[in-house]
Amino acid sequence: MSRDSNARLLPPLISTFRDSITHGVHPNTECTILIPVRTKGRASSSATVISADLSAEYCDGSLSAMVTWIYHFTHADNFARIIQSGALICDRECAKNSLTARSIAYSNIKLARAGTLVEAGPGGNLDEYVPFYFGPRSPMLLAYTTGKVTGRRENPNHIVYFATQAEHIAATGHRFAFTDGHPIRQPKAFYDSLDKLNEVDHNLMRAERWKDTDDDNDRQRRRQAEFLVHRKVPLNAVKFIGVRTENMAAWVTEVTQNLEPSVPCVIRPTWYY
Repeated sequence: MSRDSNARLLPPLISTFRDSITHGVHPNTECTILIPVRTKGRASSSATVISADLSAEYCDGSLSAMVTWIYHFTHADNFARIIQSGALICDRECAKNSLTARSIAYSNIKLARAGTLVEAGPGGNLDEYVPFYFGPRSPMLLAYTTGKVTGRRENPNHIVYFATQAEHIAATGHRFAFTDGHPIRQPKAFYDSLDKLNEVDHNLMRAERWKDTDDDNDRQRRRQAEFLVHRKVPLNAVKFIGVRTENMAAWVTEVTQNLEPSVPCVIRPTWYY
C-alpha cells in the first residue's frame, strides 16, 4: 500500500476517533491513535496525536443523547486468541473450547453468572452473552488491578478495552439485553429495547467516583450495569481498541496488523486506575 493509500485511510479513522470523545474529556486533551500502515507487505504503526477538540458537539462530555458507548475489557494474554477468533465470544463457548488464557473475574461470580437467567432479549443465562459496561474504570477493573481477584496487585497496562456503541450493535442485527445495574444482584431489571437506555444511570457512568454514599447506597450496583450481546461480537462491530500506554498500543497494532477491516487503537490512560 502506498503512502497516498495510507493517507486515504485517515479520514474514516479520525472520524471513528472523533466519535470516541466522551466521559467529560477536556476539549484540549490530546490522545494518540495508532494507525496500521502497510508497506511492501508488512504492517507497521504510525502514531498520530490528535486533539480531542475536533468538533464542539463532541466536547461537552454528554454523548448519551447521540450514541451510547459500551466497553468490554480483557487481559492481554487473551488478546491474540480473540483476534484469531475474529470475535469476542461468550464465557460458555470460551470454556467449552478453552479459549480463555487468563480470567480476570471472581470464580464464584462467574459460576453465579452461569446460573443467572437473562430476563429479556434472547433469554438464556448470563454466560451466553458477551458483557460490556457503560463506562470505563468499572468497579470490577478496580477489584482486579488492586489484587482482590488474584490475591496480588495486577498491572493495569495489561488490560485491553474493546469499545463499540449499543446503537451499532442493534443496527447490525446482534441480539442483546441490558440491565440497570449489576446483573446478579437485587434489585435488578433487564431490558431489550434501546428506548429503555434511560433506565441506565449515564451520569454515574461518567463520574470519577461511584462508591455508595449515605445519601445513595445504590451507586455501586448501578455503576455495574451491563450491555449483554448474545453469543459473540464480531470484531468488525468493534469501533476501536483502548489501551493505557504507547508500548501496549504498538503491541496491539502489531497483533492486529492483518485484521480486516482494521480497528484503530487509542491510548486512554484515564480509563484505568
